[in-house]
Amino acid sequence: MEAKSKKEFKKICEYAVHYEFCYCYLCGLPILDGQKWNLDHVKPASKGGKTTPENLRPVHYNCNQAKADLSLTQFRAIQELKERHK
Repeated sequence: MEAKSKKEFKKICEYAVHYEFCYCYLCGLPILDGQKWNLDHVKPASKGGKTTPENLRPVHYNCNQAKADLSLTQFRAIQELKERHK
């Protein structure tokens, strides 16, 4: 399925979450039916990223809040450091 808008892309993701497995782009764990989730910009909007299906990925709500406007590389580096210092 190809989405032409953010709304259409979100509908596709909702279908995937409800009927199949949809994985969080940030942590890699499945987003389960009933879990709170968002669409996140791969390239943050605050850094010029567009709100297009190509730049949006499904993510857990909490992962999205933790990432804020960091790049994926920055976010994963911080998560790795947190894991090391547990």
